[in-house]
This record gives sequence, structure tokens and C-alpha cells, in this order.
Amino acid sequence: KPKVQTFFNFPDKSMKITCKDCFMSYLPNIKSDQYIHRDYHKKYVDGMKWEYSYGKKIIEPSNVTNIPLNIRESINYLNPIIRDGSIFEVDLLDEKKKSGQKVILELLKMINNELNAPDDWFSFGVKDLSKNSGHVSTKGKIYVYSYNHKIIGLASFEKLNELQRSKLNLMDVRTKQVISIPRNSSDKRFSTLLQMIPQAYYGLSRIFVLKKYRRSKIALIMLYASLKELVYGIQLEKNQINWSQPSYSGLKLANSFNLIRDK
Repeated sequence: KPKVQTFFNFPDKSMKITCKDCFMSYLPNIKSDQYIHRDYHKKYVDGMKWEYSYGKKIIEPSNVTNIPLNIRESINYLNPIIRDGSIFEVDLLDEKKKSGQKVILELLKMINNELNAPDDWFSFGVKDLSKNSGHVSTKGKIYVYSYNHKIIGLASFEKLNELQRSKLNLMDVRTKQVISIPRNSSDKRFSTLLQMIPQAYYGLSRIFVLKKYRRSKIALIMLYASLKELVYGIQLEKNQINWSQPSYSGLKLANSFNLIRDK
């Protein structure tokens, strides 16, 4: 009978592993890393602490009235997360809101870690995350969805400059190809689109909802609420918000929010 050599393959505990739920990489055999991961994991999975004093409450989900009827019918308004939730605006430059600013910047860092995306603090007037100093003029806005004193969702927007607003950027959802059309284009192929879609004001930089609440339409509620809040005294149209390289789930959300069908 031929002999077969077998061996055990144990994971190397000296190598970093990445948590599949919170996306943090850490060394499992180092106690300090274990404690850091435990704290990070709880914040990312269960939500970070949020006090009403951290921001300015702008609306309750049930009062976001510009949501189309077909979407409203799919929202369970008796769900405590919807019924008792609140949406806040966060000012990262308000010297009196430092506690809230610290929470938001920590959460943005976690979100960027999941997306493997670069930090974008400059969009909101913050140059240095660690010191929260070197402020510049505010360019963006951040909204938080809060429930039971926890952050359930976050949406951040970057204000577009004149150069960015001078182009109409569209993504073909079938090919994932981005089409950029100058607003002053005389190409008749694009004339209908250019007339139909107004200039954008803001770009959606990040949108995030805790994994266990992602089927509750919270992201859509935040997007529709933002249309009334981003520009004072004006309700934006859906297509006046640009999307920045959405992920797979982000693309599905974009299709639900402002898909333009090619007739």
C-alpha cells in the first residue's frame, strides 16, 4: 500500500488578518491589537455614539415628503429605526462642536478603509484629520442618520466648482463607461440631455449605512432629505447631485435614485 504524506496547515498568527465585518487589519496574537480591533469592530458594526448636541437636527425621516410614492410605499414607517430616527447636519468648522467632529472624522476614516479610498477631509474644510486644524473655507456638507443615540448612516457631499459644473457627466450602467459632455457642446446628439438635466451643485462623496440596516431605505431617505438642505432656499433636482465612482452597492443605489433611461 503506497504511503501518503499529510501535514497540518495552521494559520500563521504572526501575520495580519482582515476582519470580514469591519475590514480592519490586525495581528491576532498581539493583545493590544485584539483590544483595538474589538473597539473598532463594535463601533463599525453597532454604530458610533451620537448625541443631539453634536449637530443640528434638520428633519425626521417621516417628514421627508419629496420621496416618490413608489419608494414611500416600500418604506416601513412603523419600523422604530424609521419612526424614531433623525437626520442631522454636521458642521466640521464649528468650534463648539468638536466632540461631534471627532466622531464624524473617525467614522469617515472607517468608511474610507472599507472602500480602500483616499481621505477627503479637504472637501469639508479640514486639512489635518489627526489635529482637526488648518481650516479652510467650507466646501462640503455632511448629514448623519441617528437612531437610539447611534450613527446608523452618513452622507457626505462636496460642493462642485465652476469647472466641474461646466460638464455633464453620465455613466452607462451597462458598460460602466463615463461620458463627459461639455455644457456648451453643439453636438446635436446631446442636445436633449443638456436641456433636460440642469447643472449639478454637489457631488456625493460618501454614503454609508450600517450593514444590518441596509435594507431599510435609509440611504434613499438621506438622499431625498439632502435635496432640500444642500442649497438654502432651493430644492435641488435629483440629477443636480453627481456620483463619485460608486461601488457595486453604490451603483445600485444610484440607479434607484437618479437613473436616466435611454429612450
